Amino acid sequence: MWAVLRQQPRPHGLHVFLRSSPLTKPAVLGLVIFAGMGAATSSAQEAIDCSAAYKNSLERLKQKELPPARLAALTRQALRIYDACKSDDIKQPKALFEALDRAKD
Repeated sequence: MWAVLRQQPRPHGLHVFLRSSPLTKPAVLGLVIFAGMGAATSSAQEAIDCSAAYKNSLERLKQKELPPARLAALTRQALRIYDACKSDDIKQPKALFEALDRAKD
């Protein structure tokens, strides 16, 4: 009897591209890193001015006529938000400053 030889499926698409040359993997990695840097740049453009947000928050807190202990606690919290904003440790400092402005006694 004749044995039918099965042909191996040929790779296609990205798999062939990555196996075609030893230089393609670094090139693809470079493109991925470059695309990631572009995304980081666009998110940095949407960043708020931390100093202005902190100053506005303090002004609004002073207008509320809160007891001194509560005003001191909210002022310290605003300073912590400001520090985290300046060091890029938080993603949405604007929302935190707005929540602080809505804080009540």
